[in-house]
Amino acid sequence: MVDKYLYQDIPDRLVIVMIERVISTGFILVFLAAILMASVQFFVPLSVKSDFDSLCRIALIKMESEGKLTEETKASLYCGLEGRGFKDIKINGPESSQYGEMIKLVVKASYQYYSLTKIFLGEVKSLNLEFNKSCISRKIVN
Repeated sequence: MVDKYLYQDIPDRLVIVMIERVISTGFILVFLAAILMASVQFFVPLSVKSDFDSLCRIALIKMESEGKLTEETKASLYCGLEGRGFKDIKINGPESSQYGEMIKLVVKASYQYYSLTKIFLGEVKSLNLEFNKSCISRKIVN
């Protein structure tokens, strides 16, 4: 009984317009959420590359002052990369060198992340990164 009198004053055309607005607003919100997710996931590889480069640069600075790639520096770099989700980590550097010689650090790793490919579909992508830099080994005296 209550339902019959509740909608008696509202014309049918107005009810249909209100339902159309709700449905179209729902579609627009879902579409905007998909665009937002895609734009956020665009920046994931950039952030990963930045983290990778900064960790490798710190290890290269330690190598520069020590004159070689020590096991401690190698383990620190490996743990830092592994802690951030990198896989298949390969670290190469000189075991020993004299001050004034060129030393080279080569680090390779891969990172897997979930990325949207179409508006509602996604897949796991792999990002292969490489750090290949050289510097001159020197003793820093304060």
